[in-house]
Amino acid sequence: MLMYRWIGNSFAPSLSKRASTGDRDEQSGPGRLVLLEQHPWRLAWCLGAALAAACGIPSDRASAIAGDKEQRECRWADSTPVVSIGGADGIGPYALHRVMGTTRLGDGSIAVLNADPPELRFFDAAGRHLGTASRRGTGPGELSQPYRLIRARNDSLLVLDGATQRATFFDRDGRAGRTIALDHGSATPFSVLSDGSILASATRPYERATGLVRTEYVIWRLTESGARHRSLASTPGSEIVFVDAVGSVIGFPRPFGRESQMAAGPSGIYIGDNAEYRITLISREGHVVRSFGRQLSREMPTNEDLERIRTAAAPSGPEGTRLAEAVATVYDRAWTPHFLPVFSRLLIDHREWLWVRRYRPDPADSQMWDVFDTQGRYLCSQVLPARFRVDEIGPDWVLGVSRDSLDVEGVRVLALRRQT
Repeated sequence: MLMYRWIGNSFAPSLSKRASTGDRDEQSGPGRLVLLEQHPWRLAWCLGAALAAACGIPSDRASAIAGDKEQRECRWADSTPVVSIGGADGIGPYALHRVMGTTRLGDGSIAVLNADPPELRFFDAAGRHLGTASRRGTGPGELSQPYRLIRARNDSLLVLDGATQRATFFDRDGRAGRTIALDHGSATPFSVLSDGSILASATRPYERATGLVRTEYVIWRLTESGARHRSLASTPGSEIVFVDAVGSVIGFPRPFGRESQMAAGPSGIYIGDNAEYRITLISREGHVVRSFGRQLSREMPTNEDLERIRTAAAPSGPEGTRLAEAVATVYDRAWTPHFLPVFSRLLIDHREWLWVRRYRPDPADSQMWDVFDTQGRYLCSQVLPARFRVDEIGPDWVLGVSRDSLDVEGVRVLALRRQT
């Protein structure tokens, strides 16, 4: 059941600082990205040519947004996996349930963070089990509710645990090292830089008043010990609809709501509001590098789309009966935006190319990813299988987690044959 306590995005899981409240009217124009290091309220997510010039972004929209609407298909990836781990026949360490993340190490081996049971498992390049690190518990090196896996320098791994509110470093052999405290409301890590510093995000606190609220994300750079070093930027976050439900105010994600997506790599942090295909790259110091995107037609949500998302959000059991009216109120046309989001995820591959996953209202549909080079030029669009979560893209492979018709998980590596 998705409510305001639910954390549904990959980069702002904590609720801390204040955000503004809106109404049912659709917000127009792109969001705003505020660079905190350059000026307290300097707009870098620009609303027009004049502001764009002040931000150091090209004033001619055509120079910042790819002027072509042409769809160029990449045809780089094979749908048949070259490495498979787990699946319907998986037993022992090959039986996977609630895989929180995967990553490929320098020697080709694969680390898999499994949540149930909470274990960090290692497999060789061919998919054979090498060993399992950690076990269930709250002691040093133990995991209870792991929810994120981040690959750091020298093939070390950072595992975030929600129950213990800490992040633990593991080496490539699975030995636990230092930990970082993740106090309630603190910034949550989403990337580790080459110098050991950590990028993290937090959500400004907001009032739980009935109506539509747009949260705000703040991006922080942390020291190696996890202490806040400085804030880099803030950007509009997700949209939440608060309604009265059995004497209390409860929040639900707005159906097809706006939300900023981000991805971090060696060149900086890419941030984009999914309501408009415009992405901004900021440096590790918080300066705007460039802004780019594509001109694509917007699609309107259908009744089938709304019914699908309403069914997925419907609670079950006693909780469902208590909240049925609130769910019906939120997943009504009155709260539905006029248009679907343009994209739903950003990912940086090993060549520092940016992959942008187009939004798809039906998860049973195949995925379309737009690929941009390091200068923000659109290259082509790659189709990837449905029910396949992409975790990492290497020079000639794609790593992720697939689900079959029974929702059984398996780690898969797809071959990638890039063409210039």
